[in-house]
Amino acid sequence: MLLRMLCAGMPRRMSASGWNGAVILAVLALMSASGCRPDAAPAGKTGHGASSASVEAASEWTTDPTSESTASDDTAVAPPANPQDPDSERLSPQDTLALADDMAALGDPPALAFAALLRDSVLRPPSEDDSGKPSAIDAEVMRWRDEAERRAGQDITTLVMLLYLERGDTPTRRELIARWRSLEPQNLVPLLYDEVSGVDLLDAAAAMSASDAHYDDVLRAFVDILSRASSPTMSRLQATRSGEERMLAMAMSFWSSVAIPPIQRIATPCRDASMPEQRRGHCRDIARVMWHRGDLLLFDVVGASIARRLSESAEEKAAAEAFRREYEWLTARMAEAYGQDSRRYAKRFLHWLSAAPHVTERGMMRQLVVEAGFPPAPPADWGRQTS
Repeated sequence: MLLRMLCAGMPRRMSASGWNGAVILAVLALMSASGCRPDAAPAGKTGHGASSASVEAASEWTTDPTSESTASDDTAVAPPANPQDPDSERLSPQDTLALADDMAALGDPPALAFAALLRDSVLRPPSEDDSGKPSAIDAEVMRWRDEAERRAGQDITTLVMLLYLERGDTPTRRELIARWRSLEPQNLVPLLYDEVSGVDLLDAAAAMSASDAHYDDVLRAFVDILSRASSPTMSRLQATRSGEERMLAMAMSFWSSVAIPPIQRIATPCRDASMPEQRRGHCRDIARVMWHRGDLLLFDVVGASIARRLSESAEEKAAAEAFRREYEWLTARMAEAYGQDSRRYAKRFLHWLSAAPHVTERGMMRQLVVEAGFPPAPPADWGRQTS
């Protein structure tokens, strides 16, 4: 969602394929001044991302077309003005490959993982083949990936980045998921990616106590790597636009293109009106973890939506409705405060990203909204048609 503050011209509702882990979107993002060109992204299959089921779950919050917040999905924020900045300079595939080489030269596991992701996004864009079989991985990408994986140890950030490189059910993907799950056995997110272990997802997910996609950790890693990559390409990019804004646009564009967890694996079964009470109980437990112990706004929205629909507690239903108002308030205030000033947004986002040891997406929004002079929650008399 926060990526929207640095993106221009994106439609209000993205198709499922537009957010379905299309790694090519990262390259397109890097090629525009503001960081996004989703209209050009292919509808390839990669096996990652939010499906229409999760988009529909998010859209339950904003069904009134006259609402101040015209959002129809979990990623809607008004784009900044002047999308065609005369300063803009697009990054060619050749420059992107050169930047990946510079990152790999840094030598540490996170840099090797990011370099592999970046090079792979140019050489192996998501296949449009309905068979879902991706093209062969590049030898250099494989070398960087294997080296990063070998040296990652217990560095979850690197493991997560490497997982986003894998498409389909590969042995490397299985190993990365198993390593992540062993390091964080109570985390729902790696379980969402584990589609082959044979466990009942709702049974296993109901026992989880956190829903952490390492949103802030991966972003910090991306920004750190970009700041350390000393190349003519980075120098040119930072000379044409604020260095902070450029790095954040690149980091968030890449993260958002590959790192949307397959939340539909929870959202879809928890919509089944005919499920037995035990399964409904599992869905309620999972919803609370996503909503109250998750780091992504997507988790908040889907979790609160499930809780509002299935909870047996009037108090919890009221809390879900209060979150709905908060979500709309924060979205509207973010657009008002930063929609015309992506440079200011980038500076403040990076400040809070470095200042807080762990920050959720909603927490980041709250910080930015409060800093802009607004309260973190809507006034009691604030309504959906109130400006």
